[in-house]
Amino acid sequence: HPATADRVSQTRAQAGSYPDSNKNNRDRHLKMVDGMTYGDSAKQGFARGQTFYHPALDFTFTVPDDFKIANQPSQVSATSSSGAVLIFDMASNQQGLNPRSYLQSWVKDKPISGLENITVNGRAGATASFSGTINGRPMTIRLVAIQWGSRFARFQMAIPSGASSATVEGLQRTTYSFRSMTEKEKQTVRPYKLDTFTAKSGDTVASVARRQPFSQLQEERFRVLNGLQPGEELRAGQLYKRVY
Repeated sequence: HPATADRVSQTRAQAGSYPDSNKNNRDRHLKMVDGMTYGDSAKQGFARGQTFYHPALDFTFTVPDDFKIANQPSQVSATSSSGAVLIFDMASNQQGLNPRSYLQSWVKDKPISGLENITVNGRAGATASFSGTINGRPMTIRLVAIQWGSRFARFQMAIPSGASSATVEGLQRTTYSFRSMTEKEKQTVRPYKLDTFTAKSGDTVASVARRQPFSQLQEERFRVLNGLQPGEELRAGQLYKRVY
């Protein structure tokens, strides 16, 4: 991924190769992006608060309150200030193994302990743990494999030695929160989208920004989205975009 300065320089050079029409197509552009997905799509899955939803693959789970979710192309991770880490992904089950056998083959080079069968919302699973270190810090690595059609849903949880019972119980609840989405969730939980609107008299950056679905940095996000400088206000009759 090129550095920002390099991308800006390259973009300016490319733009300079086109004839200058002296036309400002700002409004046309804003109307074209109206309704565009903002952030992760249904095919990628997305977080809403402490819950991760994946409509395309039909699953959801919830992490403890002090964890921050990060959605990545191949996995979902969640980290806590306590040092605990959770990684979720999906893996194929080409050999048709049951959860217990799959978990044993998954970590065949580790001396696992506490291997047991579990049931998570009606689906067969297995769990076990082993001792390890992350960045030199002793950890208990808890593994969970849940049968999901021809695949396994997998949780890897790194729990610091001496972690509080609240941390351990919270991660256990995460495992048992894994399930299919309800019909209501499929209808109401959706990716964020862009909305193009015309500013009215009395609209301000603050009043519009706080109606966006963010709990933090609402005004800052809105200004960046619209290229507004600090202190610059909305102009009645002009088009802007917001997230909904």
